[in-house]
Amino acid sequence: MTIVPEIEGRIVEVGGVENQYVEKGHLLFRLDDTQYQVRGAQAQAEVASARLDVERLKGGLRQVRVRSTGGRPGAELRADTFDRQDALQKRGVVAQSVSTKRG
Repeated sequence: MTIVPEIEGRIVEVGGVENQYVEKGHLLFRLDDTQYQVRGAQAQAEVASARLDVERLKGGLRQVRVRSTGGRPGAELRADTFDRQDALQKRGVVAQSVSTKRG
């Protein structure tokens, strides 16, 4: 029988010897997973960075909304409520008549 890997990697451990009988689930080879660990950590860092960017942009949007409404305290809440209702309406959760009422 020929064994072919699905991924590339350096073998760091062999779980048996040639022509040894093995059962399902028996370790055949262990690959060095360093490169995969690094890639995973990089991907997690990119996701965290993107989340920070989103939060920063949301903060900037809030400031713009407050400035555009003359700093009226309830204006930002009304805008947020409208945006939330609009998103729900687009998903079909609330009726259009409810989501178009602003303030």
